[in-house]
Amino acid sequence: MTREAESLTAQAYNIIRTEIIVADFRPGEKLTINRLMEKFDLSRTPVREALVRLQDEGLVHAVPQSGTFVSRIDLHMAAAALYIRETVERRVTSELCEKATEEDITRLRAILRETDEAVANQDFVAFYKADNGFHELTYAIAGHPEVFKWISDVATPLDRFRYLRTITEELPWKRTQNEHRVIVNAIAAHDASKVVDSVMDHLDPMLNDREKIVSRFPQYFENA
Repeated sequence: MTREAESLTAQAYNIIRTEIIVADFRPGEKLTINRLMEKFDLSRTPVREALVRLQDEGLVHAVPQSGTFVSRIDLHMAAAALYIRETVERRVTSELCEKATEEDITRLRAILRETDEAVANQDFVAFYKADNGFHELTYAIAGHPEVFKWISDVATPLDRFRYLRTITEELPWKRTQNEHRVIVNAIAAHDASKVVDSVMDHLDPMLNDREKIVSRFPQYFENA
């Protein structure tokens, strides 16, 4: 595959993957190559290759004689992904505290402003992306951007759950914002113990709301 073809496939993959994570494409929904080509102005080969990759990740599944469908969210896999994140981020956040510069703190605070704006506008997708961008930046500052990419590749069930959690009424957007601020303040103070404890406090409750979310979106889940 040429570099240009790889780029087009990556573009198609990222677009379709995001649509699945933010529930624009819902579990059980049929995805046809022609529909995706028309919706996103993409050519056939990149879409086909993207669907193969998405099937390998479990985001879609093929039914013989019927087509390709968006998969349901496996809560067992979401819990496994959360365990991986908690384990890895203990190490990452400790290193992050040692390496963060004033410029890095400024970049983290800029993302906090993005989440503030998303909350003010009730923009769920922007809030989810800013939240994800915050954690991606912490890995990059710690010197492990490739680890974040690897975790992202295996943590799609958790990411899909996180988005549904974001759009569920009465769940704590502001709590997430405040937790991020506590983390940034601890990083700025180079208080490694506080950073680790704050990140764990942020991650630990992530699946605690599963009953409320599953009851609102029962058709989105398997193993619920």
